[in-house]
Order: sequence, then C-alpha cells, then structure tokens
Amino acid sequence: MELEDENYEDDSVVITLSNGAGFSSVRPVRRLDTRANSMPSSGDTVCVQVAGRDGIPSTAQAVAINLTAVTPTGNGFLVAYPKGSSRPNTSSVNYAAGKNTANGTLVKVGSNASICVYVQTAAHVIVDVTGYFGSDTAFSPVAPYRRHDTRDNSRPGAGATKCIQIAGKNGIHTSATAVAINLTAVSPGANGYLAAYPKGSSRPATSTVNYTADQNTANSALVQVGDDGSICVYNHTATDFIVDVSGYFGIASDYSSLRPYRKLDTRSGGIPGSGTVRCVQVAGKNGVPNTAKAVAVNLTAVGPAANGFMVAFPEGTTRPQTSTLNYTAGQTTANNAIVQVGNEGYICVYVHTAVDIIIDVSGFWNGDSTTAFKTWGWDYNLNHRCVQSPFPGQENSFADASDCPTAGRNWAVAVQAEKTLQNGCVGPASQSLPINAGGALNLFWAPHQDEMGRSNWSVALKTDWQNNTHPCGGGTYTWYAFMDHRHHGGGPFPSPADAVFHGTVWYDDWATNGGSRVIAGWSGEWDGKGVLLEIDLQSTNWDDGFPNVPDIIQAIDHANFQWVQMDGKAMGLTVPRRQETSITIHWHEIIRDLIARKYLKGPSGKLKDGQTSGMSIATEVRNDTATNAASAELRVSNFRVLSR
Repeated sequence: MELEDENYEDDSVVITLSNGAGFSSVRPVRRLDTRANSMPSSGDTVCVQVAGRDGIPSTAQAVAINLTAVTPTGNGFLVAYPKGSSRPNTSSVNYAAGKNTANGTLVKVGSNASICVYVQTAAHVIVDVTGYFGSDTAFSPVAPYRRHDTRDNSRPGAGATKCIQIAGKNGIHTSATAVAINLTAVSPGANGYLAAYPKGSSRPATSTVNYTADQNTANSALVQVGDDGSICVYNHTATDFIVDVSGYFGIASDYSSLRPYRKLDTRSGGIPGSGTVRCVQVAGKNGVPNTAKAVAVNLTAVGPAANGFMVAFPEGTTRPQTSTLNYTAGQTTANNAIVQVGNEGYICVYVHTAVDIIIDVSGFWNGDSTTAFKTWGWDYNLNHRCVQSPFPGQENSFADASDCPTAGRNWAVAVQAEKTLQNGCVGPASQSLPINAGGALNLFWAPHQDEMGRSNWSVALKTDWQNNTHPCGGGTYTWYAFMDHRHHGGGPFPSPADAVFHGTVWYDDWATNGGSRVIAGWSGEWDGKGVLLEIDLQSTNWDDGFPNVPDIIQAIDHANFQWVQMDGKAMGLTVPRRQETSITIHWHEIIRDLIARKYLKGPSGKLKDGQTSGMSIATEVRNDTATNAASAELRVSNFRVLSR
C-alpha cells in the first residue's frame, strides 16, 4: 500500500499557530478514510464535518485539505465542494485506474460545518485537513468554477504561454492579490509540465503540474495575480489544460505570494533512501520572514523506483500519520501543500520509498514573533566543529578560537569508565578515563548530511572491547555521551518547565559478554532536589527489572537526589539500529507526567523556578568479562537543546 492503512482520526494533535484573521495551520489530521468501510461507488458523494472539531472552530470559512483517491477501479476524478451547494463542474483530483493520487486544495466550508467529495469512478477517499481560514479571514472562498478550458479552442503547443484574467471576473474582486486554483493537464501527448505564474513576471524555473503522456493530472496552486488581474500558464509539451478557481486573497490578507523559487532539488546529490527525512530552512530565507508561520509549497517526487508516498511536516514535531504526495514507480508526480513552519524556520519531508525530492516555494503566511521553539544549546553542525572532552588537555579535545568562537558555549563529549561501586579503576579521581584510554575508545569525524539537508560533520565514538581488553577490566560499566552541560561550560538552558531535546541519532551495538544501550538524559533541580532522568532508547541484554508501570524501569528517591529511568519503547521513543533517526523529546511534558504519577516528588509549579543543568544522548556498555565483552557505536548530529 502507498498509504498507511490505519485510521488516525481519534489520536490527532492540533497545533494552532494563529488565532483570528488569516490562515491557521494545524498538524495534519485524517478526517475521512473510506477504507474503514465499503468503497464509494461511481457517482457517489461522501460528506464529512471539518469545522467544529479537531481544534478547528465552527466559524471556519474554509479548510486546506489533502484529498487522495486510493485504488480506483478506473480513470476518473474527485470533486471537493461545500456541503449544501450544487456540485461544480470542476475537478479536484484526477486519477488513473489502480493508481493512488493526491492533491492539496482549499475548500469552502458548507452547511453543517461540512464539505463533500464526489466520486466520478469508484475509489476510496481520504481527506487530511492541514489548516483553516477563520471567520474574519481575508481569504474569500468561492464555490469552485471553471475559468478556462483550452479544449474549447485550439490545443496549446509545446512552449506556448496562455494568460487568463482572474481578478475582476466571476466575483473575484479586482483587489485580489492571489488566487487559489486547480490546474489540470488534459490528454498530454508527451511527458512534461505546466508552470503557473503572475502575468508581467518572468517565468520561474519551477513547475506547478508534472504530467505523463495520455494521463490527466491535476494540482492545486496559490498563484500571485499579475498585470491586468491575470495569471499565465506555460506548456512544456503540447497539452490541453483547465484552470478552476476556488477563492482569492484580498489586500488585507496575511498571505504573501512570491515568485516561485526552487528550495530543494536532491537530483544534484544522492537520492534520499527509503524511510529518510530531509529538512530545509524556509523561514528567514529567500524573502520569507523569520516570523512566517506556514508556507505554500509544491512538492515533487522525481523518478521513484517503487510506489510510495511523502509526508511534509514542521521540523521538531512527530511525523503525522498522513500523506502529502502519493507517487507511482517511474512517474514524476507533484502536489501542492500548505506546511506549518517548525523549529528555526524548517520544514521536513519524509520519504516512504527511495525518490528524489523537489520543493518549490510560492508564498507564506506571516505570523507574530512567537515561534514554536527556541534553541538554547550550541549547534556545532550549523557552522563549527566544536567538541571538547570534559577535562581540557585530553586527547581528541577539539576546541580552538576558530571552531569555538563563543567562550563558555562549547560542546562536551564526556567519557567515563566506572568500576562497580566506584572503586579501583585507573584514571582521574573523578573516575573518568582519558579518551582513547588503552586504545579501547576512539573519537572520529565523518562527513555527514543531517536531516535538514546541511553538509556537516558527524561525531562518532566507537569501542572495540570485543577484540581488546577493557582498561578497567570485567564487571565494568562504561558510558560516553554527547552533552551540553552547565558544569562543562555549556548552557544557558531553559527551565525544567520548558526543556526539549532534539538530535539525529545512529546507533549499533555488539554485546557478546555483557549488555549495551543508548539513552537520552536530562539533569537539573527544583524544589531543593537534584534530578536525573534517563530514557532507554535501545538496549541489548541490559536485564532491567521493571516495576508495575511498564514505562518506568526504576525510580530512586534519595534525601537530596531523585533518579528515574524509563523504557523508551513503552513511551513510543526508540532508535532503530543502523538507521539514522531524528528524535525530539519533550522533557517538560515527561517531568510533569512523572510528578502527577508520583515517580518524582516536588510541586510542578516550581519547575519554572528550577534549573536544567544538562541534556545528553549517550551509550552505555556493561562488560561482564574483561575481553570479548561489549562494544557500541554512537553517531549524533544536529544535537540541540530547545525550549518549547
């Protein structure tokens, strides 16, 4: 299946970034999936409530949806329109027999806060909602109407450009600054594309619709209105095309059109593999302000080797269980989407099967200066190779004026080897061993491209105690970590009430005579007590004893110190072996939950006054014998300390 065969309606999470006028993006929510019941027959209409639920107010005037036809029995089309209105003579999605096809579009909300979808040829229907326009919005939705159809005249040839007046016609106000259209290529003679852009501007080096010979293909777009209230459509190869209009933006709108520009094209590098995530910065770049809350993009899958799908979502959030674009092996496919902007102005794209990605940006919705997250820790991946061990002068301590220009903001790579009960281990009094002690531990740099698409360096620490004697002998616990820690020159940090961790992790282990694990950690204090929290993200032969609650491994309360260990698998937080994984941990939510369940003592109201002393990602190995014991490898990039 090209779509994940589940119903996610009940567990959706809505993240609204705007209240009042303009557009409010939400974390995509699956509102309808007919696969849970019988397939709609040819000529059927299915209606679904979209406003007044799932965090979308009952006063919403229009919704942004991704509409998908799944396993259609023949060629056909879907039409989305407001309930209570007559079905328009337009199309929203055009599909071919057996091919899952998606299209993003804006739909006016009708009676009973609902929209309807007409099915021309039998197919399953999925409706994912990505945002809405409020009651006082400057976006004016209209019942979709057909503005232009070249089949009424001569067929445009290859390289032809046709301009159509939109503003000042059919109820679209002359002051319209942008229009929402659905653009369809009809019966093309060869593979090619259409590009829609404002009249009077040079044609951008982007595409709006990518089509295959003899296959009708549609895609929605938000297009800036140009000279004479018109937009233009360029034909790459000879094809008829249709322009359907569904609404417009007035001069008071918080939507700003841009001349479309290409933000990402992976064809110039390695093809993203199955299950990977690629992120790009859109806010604060190319004319999009830092305060942008959502962007209008055209997402294209190029040359897929197998059927699959893509999901666009805000960076720093969990990937939603929806789809943005469905593609077929060997066929280039595009879809328009409105994507909420995430951490530091980034959006991300998940790839189900290996495929090249193109992201074209055509506009943005502006917000206030409030962002979803703030970065507190130093991100060495952005500009600098800045890593140091916790004790100056040790081997592999990378820290100099060029790499670490800001005093007191260096990353710390901490390496410890501890004998059981903290006794008898050779090394500094702190029980820490120098990096490379006895040749058993190595720190090295490797070229890397993180999940944001940035070329940088990944730091990896490797042990090889399967073939070497451990410096401290058998019965030894050894851990090494990437951490930002106040006591190692890191920080400043958010309060315990706001702390969030983000990083991209690759991990593998070999536990012959012992155990190993990778853990995420938070340390700090409030209400006069120190606190250490650890989440086991992956482990082998660790043999933890679990209490009655499955996600708590152990909870220890000393007089001045509390320590809680948690099972990441039970929490839905895991790092698969040998797979680069982006992970975000909302420590502020976990801490409050542990207090509520009485695994941590202290009032939650004191968290704002408390202190975060460090966050880390680490691996730990337990060697039951001195040789042929346990070893592990940990690679971390894009390590950041955030506040919500």
